[in-house]
Formats: sequence, structure tokens, C-alpha cells
Amino acid sequence: MSQKGSEEKKEAHWFVRIFKPRLWVILGGGIFLLLLIQIGLKETFFALKSVKLSHLLISVGLIVIGQQFIPFMKWVIMCHKAKMGLKWERILFLSSSILLGGTFTPARTGEFAVALFINETKGNISSIVLFNRVLESSFTLLMTILIFSLFFRNFLPSKSWILIGFVLGVILILYMVVVKESWGIFILSKGKKILTSLRKHKPFQIILNLEERIVTEVSLFYTTMKRLFSLRTVLVLFLLTLTSWVIMMGANWFLFSSVGSSVPFKMIAGVMVLSAIGSYFSPTPGGIGVGDIPPVYFLFINGYRENIGAYILLMRGTVYLVAIGWYLFSATLYRKTLSSKGNP
Repeated sequence: MSQKGSEEKKEAHWFVRIFKPRLWVILGGGIFLLLLIQIGLKETFFALKSVKLSHLLISVGLIVIGQQFIPFMKWVIMCHKAKMGLKWERILFLSSSILLGGTFTPARTGEFAVALFINETKGNISSIVLFNRVLESSFTLLMTILIFSLFFRNFLPSKSWILIGFVLGVILILYMVVVKESWGIFILSKGKKILTSLRKHKPFQIILNLEERIVTEVSLFYTTMKRLFSLRTVLVLFLLTLTSWVIMMGANWFLFSSVGSSVPFKMIAGVMVLSAIGSYFSPTPGGIGVGDIPPVYFLFINGYRENIGAYILLMRGTVYLVAIGWYLFSATLYRKTLSSKGNP
């Protein structure tokens, strides 16, 4: 097989390489099932039988826009700023592949795995993924503080300004690490010393063996950052992220409504924040099970128990199906483009 054919095969089957840990799939699925049993399987079943199809379809459409199309627009901007010279069909395929990888992996690590598996000679994909993750994490932190300080003050310490200051400090440090190469190199050197002291343990030894690859990636990352980072770009990406959140609030409202539940927008905002945090820290693929506990508990303690099982089941199902469907659509479109025009 030619080198080109080998790379295409490797790229086409990246999902096989990142979905191996079946234990976490079983654990997450088991926790999710136990959560549904705790909520009430019978109640969930009857709610699903009487679901309002029109509201469900509107929710699916909003999820497509909020979780797939707007991230694609962000990727178009980032690839343009990074001067990668990619056509929109290629960017669509890249963004959908990375989003699919993040949807089905713990803590969305699949986004980075897919970026490393998909080699792009015209730019550093993993750098853009990291840049986007820092922006999204910063936005999630800000939204967490904003929403809970406005609507759920009882969930915050009495001196919440201390927490707000701490979060803003963390965001500032993250940006300094992202923008300033000297800060990044300093952190890497300190990390190397710590890992060296733990070298006898196999996982740390594996990381140290990848030192040359890590140094190369970091160098490429800061080269990309010089092209990407500007106040205007950050503001535009933040605005698109905010738009995505607003659209997803609408999607959640219609999804709640489709199973006969009336949940106000401020509660939906709280659910979204907790779900987003869960997706970053859950050890199970896509946060299934573990990541569902905080939003469900949050709804319960605020008196919203009606048909919650049906809601989380439909939300999981629609998000997964939309991610898969969007990826298949983009892959089909990209293959047709390659067959008619040749490689970009």
C-alpha cells in the first residue's frame, strides 16, 4: 500500500484507535442505567411514549446548529487566521471528526486524539484544538460564575467575589501560558522534572519517551498562536460560543417541553453549566452516567422531577445521533469533493 493510501486508511479509522477502553463504556452505561432506575423506568417509558414529535424535531434542529454548525464556523475562522489554506469541505470534515471524537471519549480527550491522528501538512490541527479548548474552558468558567451568581446565589459561598477573582485569575494564567512561549516552556521544564522523578512508573515513562514529539508539538503550537491570537479573533469566537449556548438553551427547552416538563430558562442554564463541567472531568466516554448525575441532582433539589429520565435519555440520544450524522454527512461530502476535484 502506498504511503498516501496508508495515511488515508489511518485517518478513516481513527475512531477504532480511541474507543478501545470498554471498561469505561460499561461503567458509564451502568451508572446511566442506575440513574434511570432511580428516577423511575416506568415514568420514563410512559413519557417517551407520549413525546411531542414536533418539539423534539425542533430541538434536534437547534442541536445541529448549536453543537455542529457554529463550531464549524469557528473552525473556518481559526483555520483562516492560522493561514492553513484549507477549503471549507476539508474544514467541515476536520471539525466534525474532532467533535465526534470529543463526544464519545472521556473528558473530550478524543478531540486531541483525532487531531494527532489526522495529519495536516498545511497547519497544526492539535494547536487549534488546544486554542479552542482554552477559549471554551474560559467561557464555561465565566458562564458558571455568571449564571450561579445571578440565579443561584445559595450555591455560592457568601463571599462569592473571592471565587470570581480566583476564576478570573486562572483564566488570565491560562491565556498567559497560551500566548507567551516562555511561560509554556517553563511549565514544560517543571513538568519534566516531576515526571523524571516518577520515571519508574510505566505511564510516566511513556510520556517521557514522547518528549521529542511533545517539544515539536509545542513549537508548532506557539507558531500557530502567533497567527491566531488577537483580541478581535478572541471576541468573535467568544461571541459565536455565546450564540451556541443561547441556541442550546432553546434546544433544551424544546426537549424538556417534548416530554411534558416545564423548566424555566434559568434552570436550563444551570443544567447546561453542570453538563459542560461534567464533560470536561468525567472519566466515562462522553460523560455518560457520571456527567449526568450533577444536572439531574440539581433539577431534583430545585423541585423539577417530572419526566427527567426521559429528558436525559433523549438528550443523550439526540446529541450522539447528531454528532454521528453530521460526521457522516461531512465525510460523504468531502469524499465527493476529492473524487471530483482531487486532494486539496
